[in-house]
Amino acid sequence: MEEKLTDLILSNIEKGNYGFIIVIIFTMVLAIIIFRFRGVLEYLSERRNFRRKFLEEVIANTEHKSNVRYFLENELIREYFARIFKFNAEVIIIEKIIDFHKFLNGEFTFNQLVKSYRYMRMNDGKLTIHISWLDWFVDAFTYYILAFILFCLGVYSYILGFKHDNWKILLYILCAFFNILLSLIIYFQSIPYKNTKKLKLRLEAFQKQTVANRSLHD
Repeated sequence: MEEKLTDLILSNIEKGNYGFIIVIIFTMVLAIIIFRFRGVLEYLSERRNFRRKFLEEVIANTEHKSNVRYFLENELIREYFARIFKFNAEVIIIEKIIDFHKFLNGEFTFNQLVKSYRYMRMNDGKLTIHISWLDWFVDAFTYYILAFILFCLGVYSYILGFKHDNWKILLYILCAFFNILLSLIIYFQSIPYKNTKKLKLRLEAFQKQTVANRSLHD
């Protein structure tokens, strides 16, 4: 199969079919990047497991009411949230996000809030959401462009496939499927940005309600 693929690439170079070469090389590079990234994730996961177990051991041997134990317990909570929800934040921010999630009453899942965490800030003890033009460019526009390019490459591969015969058709269709699937995955990466714009409005309503509730109790 490798020899056939090499022969196919060389023959297309000789024929000047550079569009096919670009599609094949681009697909292979993306596959290698994804494979390497998986190894990095496994390494980081092992490091987190070691840190969590070490914290549990230290807490068990620390005085119950000491400030050190309180600090380490908060660090352990952060580790659990990092492990379960894939985000790392101070405990006070986690508590604020949980309160906000209760206010939303099912409009957004906790995971959706977590994915919008990078836009969240603490300002005067209040949870706020800040969206800049750079966020739009990096987290929305860039994904749209990449998804569009990959989708076009997928469609192009699909069309080229019907100009060949035998097993070459299958190779072109596989490249098309891979690129279109990858374009969808990349496009979905922009969803947290879209959700954040909605969450910003709901967070403002939550803050107003919080202030009103405090006024009633005062």
